[in-house]
Amino acid sequence: MRDFELTSDEEAYLQPILERRTLLAKAKFPKTLTEFLSRWEALILETENGYPNDLAEFANEVSCREIIERDIKPGAPESLVRKIDSILRPLDERYIAATGELDRAWFGNGDPNLWWWYRCPRSWYQYRQYGKADR
Repeated sequence: MRDFELTSDEEAYLQPILERRTLLAKAKFPKTLTEFLSRWEALILETENGYPNDLAEFANEVSCREIIERDIKPGAPESLVRKIDSILRPLDERYIAATGELDRAWFGNGDPNLWWWYRCPRSWYQYRQYGKADR
């Protein structure tokens, strides 16, 4: 993951969001934006190489992408959104290449804007074959 610097405004914006996420997750979740982005990248690398874990673990890992989109980006300074998007764009392309599309979300609320929930590892043929993943 390439490094990027945050302005003081960007850091001030992120601080309460990341503190709240850390408290909710009892410090098991990433604590910085870089950690969230790195976790997304690590999941993609694992998925490209044949994801080794089960559906519950995959859901846990994919949720970091939703947190970036739903909790971090809305209301963020435009400069921060541009930085995040410049990192996410190539990662998201790799995720799409490493996963197969489903006809419905296998987790989450079914929001079509949360497109990562409509994909699963290509190696999970049993889910892709029927166009859905059973919970």
